[in-house]
Parts: sequence; C-alpha cells; structure tokens
Amino acid sequence: MTVCRAENKKRAANPYPAPKFTNPAKATPAQLKAGAPYLARDLAITYDEVHKVFALGTPEETAARTAWLRLKTVLVKYSLPAFAKAVADLKKGDGKLVAADFAKSSRYDAEQTKLQKTIGLKVCGNG
Repeated sequence: MTVCRAENKKRAANPYPAPKFTNPAKATPAQLKAGAPYLARDLAITYDEVHKVFALGTPEETAARTAWLRLKTVLVKYSLPAFAKAVADLKKGDGKLVAADFAKSSRYDAEQTKLQKTIGLKVCGNG
C-alpha cells in the first residue's frame, strides 16, 4: 500500500534520537523527556497514516465494513488518544503515567491486529 510506504519513509527519517529506555516506569525523567520528540514525531506520522488509510473509504461488503468501522473506532477513540497522552506524559518526565498510557493503548493491540487481518490491511508501522 502506498500509504504504508510513504509513512514508513517518514518514520525512517525521524530526525530525533530514539528513546534510550525500554521500560518507561524505570526510566529517569531526563531519559523520558529526551525520548519525547522522537515519539511525538512518530505520533504525528501515525495520525497522518490513519487519516490517509480511512480516507480511502469504507468497504461495501458487510463484514469488511463492520471490521473497518470498529478498527477506526479503536484507533481514533482509544489507541491514538492513549499514545498522545503518553507523549504528553513523556514531556513531563513521568514514567509511571507513560507506562500506564502505553498499557491502556496496548489493551486494543490484539483486536486491532485481528481487524486489520480481517480487512487485509498491512500494518504500516511494522514495515
């Protein structure tokens, strides 16, 4: 999909250094703040990616349409807001909040993956 290719190029060109931590709850406030620009850029790319994918239009076939609309709800109502909150909490240097934000977002990962497979979408962020 052209959307994925374009968005993955943007991700690869992220000018900010990747975060130096794997567990935000154990990272120092300085590490968290240093990782914020990288993840803020990734968030902006993800918003753009989601917008472009859903701008393609809703499928007509009933099962695909149902999965498409649920995927849109999961992303727009749950996953992206949790990611945005994580970026804001990174800027504050609060690792416990960041960990909670990512945990909230990840609650929908399995459903999101299943819906993407149902629709036949490639996961852009994963190459």
